[in-house]
Amino acid sequence: MKTGCKCFLAACLLSGFTAYGQDEIRPYSVLPEPQQVEYTTGSFKLKNKLTIAFPPKLANEAAYCRDAINRLFTTVNPVLKEGKKTADIILVLDAAVLPEQPEGYVLDVKKKQIIIKANAPAGVLHGIQTLRQLLGASPVETGHAPSLRCGKITDYPTLSWRSLMLDESGYFKGKEAVCRLLDNMSQLKMNVFHWHLVDMPGWRIEIKKYPELTKTGAYRISPDRKGFGATGNESGFVDKPQGGFYTQEEIKEVVAYATARHITIVPEIEMPAHATEVIEIYPWLGIPKEGTKKTPDNLMGTYVFDVTDPKVIEFLQDVLTEVIALFPSKVIHLGGDEVDYSHWKNSPAVSQYMKEKGIKTPAELHIDFTNKMSQWLASKGRRLMGWNEITGANIHGWGENDDHATEKHLAPDAVVQFWEGNPSLVKKAVEDGYDVVNSNARFTYLDYTHKSISLEKAYSFAPVPEGLTEEQKKKVLGLGCQLWTYLVPDENALNYRVYPRIAAYAEVGWTAPEKKDYKRFLKALDYFLAEWEKRGIEHGPAQPTFLDWGEKRWRDLPENPLIDPEVYGLQELVIGDPQILLPGKFDDKWHAFFHGFSHDTKWHSWFFHSVSKDGLHWTDASHEEGEIGVQYIFCDGDRWIQYYSATTEYKDPKTGQQYHVVIRARTTTDFVTWSEPVTLVVPDLPKEREGPRIEARNPCVILLPDGRYRMYYSGGTVYLKDAGYEEPKYIYCAEADNPLGPFVKREEPILEPDVNLSFRNFGCGGFKVFGYKKGYVAFYNPIYIDAEGKSRSEIRLLSSDDGLQWKEADCNPIVKPDPNIPWRSAIIYQLDVVRWENSLLMYFNAREGWRGGAERIGAVKLDLNGEAPAAKLEKPFKRK
Repeated sequence: MKTGCKCFLAACLLSGFTAYGQDEIRPYSVLPEPQQVEYTTGSFKLKNKLTIAFPPKLANEAAYCRDAINRLFTTVNPVLKEGKKTADIILVLDAAVLPEQPEGYVLDVKKKQIIIKANAPAGVLHGIQTLRQLLGASPVETGHAPSLRCGKITDYPTLSWRSLMLDESGYFKGKEAVCRLLDNMSQLKMNVFHWHLVDMPGWRIEIKKYPELTKTGAYRISPDRKGFGATGNESGFVDKPQGGFYTQEEIKEVVAYATARHITIVPEIEMPAHATEVIEIYPWLGIPKEGTKKTPDNLMGTYVFDVTDPKVIEFLQDVLTEVIALFPSKVIHLGGDEVDYSHWKNSPAVSQYMKEKGIKTPAELHIDFTNKMSQWLASKGRRLMGWNEITGANIHGWGENDDHATEKHLAPDAVVQFWEGNPSLVKKAVEDGYDVVNSNARFTYLDYTHKSISLEKAYSFAPVPEGLTEEQKKKVLGLGCQLWTYLVPDENALNYRVYPRIAAYAEVGWTAPEKKDYKRFLKALDYFLAEWEKRGIEHGPAQPTFLDWGEKRWRDLPENPLIDPEVYGLQELVIGDPQILLPGKFDDKWHAFFHGFSHDTKWHSWFFHSVSKDGLHWTDASHEEGEIGVQYIFCDGDRWIQYYSATTEYKDPKTGQQYHVVIRARTTTDFVTWSEPVTLVVPDLPKEREGPRIEARNPCVILLPDGRYRMYYSGGTVYLKDAGYEEPKYIYCAEADNPLGPFVKREEPILEPDVNLSFRNFGCGGFKVFGYKKGYVAFYNPIYIDAEGKSRSEIRLLSSDDGLQWKEADCNPIVKPDPNIPWRSAIIYQLDVVRWENSLLMYFNAREGWRGGAERIGAVKLDLNGEAPAAKLEKPFKRK
């Protein structure tokens, strides 16, 4: 017998006093993970009348600290004490503190005061951000001040360059959106905002000497965006007129805002390619001088500058002169990527120039131009940065190999930002002596879907290649994550792509590689998820944190088995598929519903309803013999719906195929009187029809956030020799606007056997789905063949962002057979889970083996420690 499914909402918010109690203050949870934490005895309690002492050079940081604490606790209004050395919170500048780490800090939480000290203001601000996290995640009870465990954090970044790139050429976002992004970057201790301000879709920065750049270039439709989406980018291109630009005054405001948060803004002004928006305005800048407009055969138009024309060089230097005046950054990014050399090759004037200058290939011309701009920037006290095409390497495999041959070398002070090509190019650039920022697109492009670059994949990124010497490792300045906005029309779309993956990149850049721990990271991420949601940031999927739900956490109840077939006078009765209603869900009793059948010649089937006062000792309330098989009870407001597998003699009039099991439903308000059943699912997909019998069974229904209903069910069968009958092979799902259908099926199963997985090499069993934060988890019982050739089943846990794509949890298995417990020595399957007091109770059915014998219902218990309250994904019951 296979069982029905049960669904819950595990709204898993870490609850401090539930987990640790009022006198036992929780350990620190900080993201990015600090380099060193030492705990001492006692705790610091925040006062409503709080004072902050600071030297004049830290006036900016002190004000930030005051405002951050006030936003967390509106009743706390810190008072600033400039020039004082005693207070509740003391900010200190000390050149002797981590002298080799300009962003490092020491945060010392004592019983009477908190001291944050560093050798530079940036370090002090990072310490304030850590304190902000600790206070924001601190347990607070009514009438109690938040408390912090005493301890010392010594912290500094592993990598000095931790950047987020925002492209605003695709879609203009505006000053307020950028400042919100800078705020969140600061809280994650990211220190470089790479601002991609110009590209083919639009020019976003005011240049006073050339006003047409924004008058015309900032407002345009860019048909070249239509091709995006083939490499993992989010779909959703909107071909609408759009635009906007930043005045120089607005640029200054954003720069000041970032500077106050110790974030450097690195502007990117694309050259010599990606210049269509400029060349359409000033055709004399491009190659060729005529015919630069888009045509049906040339949708991109000309997008390469004529770098051999002194007037073009003068134009570019004019633009950069105004850019440099706005941005104090010592690094100016000039792009340099995706240059189509065919434009230069087809120009007689460029060919003549190359011949006169002894430049042999387009790659050499590219490097020659880059070095010329690098020398000019150096004369202004700035340093050139560009994408890794500036080295001359043919990273795309475009054109002829001879085009990329070069004897010229990139200027030695240039910074190379790796984004495309073989990752070995990072190592080569380092070995050639260049400083490098690693932005490998396969790991860091935020316009790629969450499926293409998941949160876990982002966290796995290793910016520093293996095989480098200690000195060479210093040449890898850090990492960048990039958001191209060709398909990101507004701030909501931006938020979905940036968050929560930005937190992964922040920790990759800050935390030592040996201290990275994905499970710990996910728990620390809870603070930021809650913060972002408070601010209305609709972030992308955050994978559930699995709070050690492995088998060692679940304890057998001494009353096991809770329900034994002997009480019904049937020794060979098979009972299972437990469904539990807690007191208060229907009335003041515990209710259990389960299915049973006997191994007699007629294979009699029953539906049982039992009640209990404590969830452990059960008495029969009613039972009826009939067609009801594996069942699941779902609450739909003022009624209960029982979905169940029904054995039927239904015959398809078109094919003549006999269906043995379909899924039906009936309703009740009192669990005594039931409506006439309706058939909801009849197996008709190819894999549903596998096996000697055609079956659809094991229903489980959940209510989706959009108000629709999703049913998970089993389809297709595999024959178990030691059982003598079939069991489910695939898990399918179907959706409906109404809980009684019609349900529309998805063609392909969402889970199927996998010969590479020892625990799922035969069948998939039943499926129970939980809501979990913004995703889902599911208990299921896969069927496998053991080393002796016998079929077995255990309970495991899966996770999903959307309830359709599933992956294994790392705490598996949850419960497995135990040879020391005879009644559950071989088969553990089909379950229900409820939260009672501060525990989870898992009810399940188990057997000694598949064929013959009795089956019993038992339970195991998991103490939550404040981890995971559970509730059903359904409407609460309301009596009429």
